[in-house]
Amino acid sequence: MINALTAYTFEMDDVDAAVSEILEQLDLRKNLLKNAVGLLFCYIDFIGSGVVKALSDRLPFDVIGCSTSGALVRGEMDELILSLLVLTSDDVEFSTGASEPLLGQVETSVRNMYRQATAPLTGKPSLAIALQPMLDHEGIGGDVIADALNRASEGVPLFGSIGLHLVGNEFRFSKTVHNGESYGDRVVVLLLSGPVSPRFFLGTIMEKKNFTQKAAITGAEGNRLLSINNMPAVEYVKKIGFSGIDATLYHAVPFLIDSHNGLEPQTFISSDIAPDGILIMSGTLPSSGTLMVGAHASDDVLATAKKLVDSVKETQKENPDRKTLLIFSCASRRTVLYDSRAEMNLIRRELEGSGVSYLFTYSGGEFCPWNDPKSGKEINRFHNFVVIGCLL
Repeated sequence: MINALTAYTFEMDDVDAAVSEILEQLDLRKNLLKNAVGLLFCYIDFIGSGVVKALSDRLPFDVIGCSTSGALVRGEMDELILSLLVLTSDDVEFSTGASEPLLGQVETSVRNMYRQATAPLTGKPSLAIALQPMLDHEGIGGDVIADALNRASEGVPLFGSIGLHLVGNEFRFSKTVHNGESYGDRVVVLLLSGPVSPRFFLGTIMEKKNFTQKAAITGAEGNRLLSINNMPAVEYVKKIGFSGIDATLYHAVPFLIDSHNGLEPQTFISSDIAPDGILIMSGTLPSSGTLMVGAHASDDVLATAKKLVDSVKETQKENPDRKTLLIFSCASRRTVLYDSRAEMNLIRRELEGSGVSYLFTYSGGEFCPWNDPKSGKEINRFHNFVVIGCLL
């Protein structure tokens, strides 16, 4: 059984005050069980100011985390917040790891990290939680890390997020954290082993009926979309009605891509536009697949969040020992909200009084097991435009 403690602070510049506030909320002497680990999510300035390092040094357990641009915990929410979820248990083991730099050696770095993280455990992991910096510009989308972790773990369920740093609507380089050290080029992982059977939830607004303008991918290299229907990718997107959109908002445009590989089509975003007009995408593209462009609205985002929380509450009623919930929502969902805090407000309202300890945060891409309707199998997969939950 896993218990959870949550804490938060808005003290970005006063290191001592921030650490004291977190420790007071956690009351570790009273609440800590045999094993423990921390999951930390914060606005990136908490890393630069030294708060994350100082806090990690004071905590008597490992901490992994990443930057984000919006989080909700214990009823408090903000874009400029540090939030912490501590998992503690007498019978579940926790182990963490950080990879070597990923550039040029993804497979080796991920495999070595996973092997080192499993070494302290007495049993096989039941769950891997991974956090990755955004490396789209380096050709390392979320699917690359998801696939590498899936191979390294031989299919252990994978849940997690890509770190986020937004300035206005523009993606900037994000950070991951492991025991106080921060990285812009490494993935970090938490492994859980023992009597834990995670339940996963996934809500998507991307039904095929929401997509139009079917076209052919006629040029792609890795995660760089070169051409669509034999037109430069950016020119095609402008031609079909997005000529007036700011380049920093291209991540709000969902691209449904069918690789014709036997799996269901997958939704990607464009995280940036290269100087030559090439779209930098969030995942690896097929060289000759098909593509459709979609749209979503505020009501779609809130409806899927409500549906996910309703499913969580029903599951929790049937399994009252499951009292810990981690939720990641794609930042692209927030771009269409009439109020940037509407989704967090809904989550807070729906979970209030539920008895569940929860942490909700925005992400730059999501890792979550998914039931593929074509194969009938549950597979680890990278997602965009979804909200995901893990109930422990």
